[in-house]
Amino acid sequence: MTPVTQTLPNKSRKKETHDKGDAPPHSLAERQELLLSIAKDINSILDLDELLEHVASLVREVIPYHHFAIFLHDPNKKELSWEFAIGYSEEARRRLVPFPTSRGLVGRAVRTRSSVISLDVSLEPDFLY
Repeated sequence: MTPVTQTLPNKSRKKETHDKGDAPPHSLAERQELLLSIAKDINSILDLDELLEHVASLVREVIPYHHFAIFLHDPNKKELSWEFAIGYSEEARRRLVPFPTSRGLVGRAVRTRSSVISLDVSLEPDFLY
């Protein structure tokens, strides 16, 4: 299974501005440092739940989010299932376990093998909940 991550930006954020609560823009060097840190942690943190929480906290340093999820992709079944999430209700998690890659923004990212960036996911045709 392949892990897939999803972060949803703060819907109230404007495109070129940053609220006081948002992290400031980061340089390319800072983003590369974050990726290196995540790569090192993947090799050193053995407990999966601890690793996923740590990755979520590192990502939050660069991308201020309200919702964050890591999904597992089963290419044989063409399904995604939740592995780790922050900010989602239990009801939302129950509705989406598992779901086909033909649905949702994460499914679109898997199908197209590219990032999906949206300032307001509720306006996206693939938005599920």
